[in-house]
Amino acid sequence: VDDVIQIPDVRPELQPLLEGWLALLTGTRPDNGLDLAERRLLTASMTGPEADARKAAVLLVELQAKRGDKDRAWRSFTRLRDRLGDHPELRSAYALALVEADENGKAKGEIAAARGDPRFSQLRPGARAELLARLAQAQWQAGALETAGATAKQAQEIWSTCPRALAVMGIVAYERNQYGDARTWLEKTLAANPLLDLAHHYLGLSLQRLGEKDKAQTHLREYLRLRPKGPLAED
Repeated sequence: VDDVIQIPDVRPELQPLLEGWLALLTGTRPDNGLDLAERRLLTASMTGPEADARKAAVLLVELQAKRGDKDRAWRSFTRLRDRLGDHPELRSAYALALVEADENGKAKGEIAAARGDPRFSQLRPGARAELLARLAQAQWQAGALETAGATAKQAQEIWSTCPRALAVMGIVAYERNQYGDARTWLEKTLAANPLLDLAHHYLGLSLQRLGEKDKAQTHLREYLRLRPKGPLAED
């Protein structure tokens, strides 16, 4: 992305989207990098051409969701939906905020609306798989382990290395006291996305159960680094 920004012929209106994306990719820590990403993505979503603006809007709402700011994600979602129109990928982004806030019933409602949109089938395979993986996480958080595992498998059929789907499979195995299987799934998750905080938490717990306390502490510390105020931080 940094290389693209340097190309003189890149459309000027594309600059905010690219700069916001770059800040998002490189600014996971410290938080001021994420603040910059939010500002640039907001600019891109409010001023860019429709296709670029929608990409920026999805990235913006997902970033706010991952930062645990459901209220800000809601404000961005409604504001950008008014500007850009309803779209399944934008609904999926807001559903992530609801999942992260453990508001699973509302999350499932947004996901159902996104899946019922005729444009859902036209989304990239990765976007479809991620939406199903978010549904699987909501189902697990609501206590429906069997359903969550089945939905995660559906996501994997679309995208075999979907990190969130792999994580749900690992968490379901952990909840069933299958700690070796949980470790396998969660290590695959982190190979695909080393920044998925939920996977670090449950891999740490699985390793603890397997007696590998030093490795367990490494992953639990990484969860706290990624989500110091996350829903599992106190645990």
